[in-house]
Amino acid sequence: MKTTKFLILFSLLIFLFSFFIGCSSPTSSDDEITDPCEAGHTPGAAATCTTAQTCTVCGEVIVAALGHTPGAAATCTTAQTCTVCGEVIVAALGHDWADTVNNRLCLTCGELNFTPARTIDLADDTGDIDFTETGTVLIKGVSNGQRRIHINDVTDVYIENGTVITGPDAVSSIQISVSSASTIYGGGSDITITGGSGTSEGIYGAVDILTIAGKMGSISGGIGGIRSNTDLIITGSTGNISGGNFGLYATNSVTISGSIGNDTASSLTGGFMGQIYINSSSYNDFPLSTPKPWVWHD
Repeated sequence: MKTTKFLILFSLLIFLFSFFIGCSSPTSSDDEITDPCEAGHTPGAAATCTTAQTCTVCGEVIVAALGHTPGAAATCTTAQTCTVCGEVIVAALGHDWADTVNNRLCLTCGELNFTPARTIDLADDTGDIDFTETGTVLIKGVSNGQRRIHINDVTDVYIENGTVITGPDAVSSIQISVSSASTIYGGGSDITITGGSGTSEGIYGAVDILTIAGKMGSISGGIGGIRSNTDLIITGSTGNISGGNFGLYATNSVTISGSIGNDTASSLTGGFMGQIYINSSSYNDFPLSTPKPWVWHD
């Protein structure tokens, strides 16, 4: 009896051992886990500028996204796009207007965005230019010896970038003269206004407030750079301003919220009348150390 019970118990232990061994150890290759792409990936759609090519079976990246191929640089009105897919890389930059009130004369691309009442092309004129105009005036081109441009009654004068106005030597002249409250808008830093070695001035406001806006290059004259018979206001940026007697001249005041050259002492120079001359008083303290606007008045 004891022998029988022992045999039964031993057989049960052998069965259980065989059962657990069989569960934990695969007995055939059909039970093994294999890599579905062991023999190679199955490519999906080709890679694009923004999308990678992946395996359709396992999802692994086969070819990374290619990235955009930039086309022509963005301009004021045109975006930079990818030459492959056409997607916008850099949006159109927008205009940088010299006249931010009326959106006229872009400092970047030169677009006018208006029709001037009168256009002065310096390449087409000789000698003095003297006229009355109540509308807008555009000045452009390279002068071939004009003594002056004198405009009566005008309120807005625009100078195209690249304009060069040069006066003759040994002659009393004003390169640009306006006889009313006027704003002169420069269209870029390649504008040059140079008086000759005589009693010349670069820009002159004969009657009322003269405002210099936008962007210009250097302005100079034999005796002075810029003069106003009332108030002179510089809201834009210019290159260096210089004159044999004075840099800036005004009867009442000079206000600068823009910049002259790099705003150092050498950016504005004058002779015995100083950097700035106002109603018999000379000032040689440009640039001021206070926050702009900088104001000088007698």
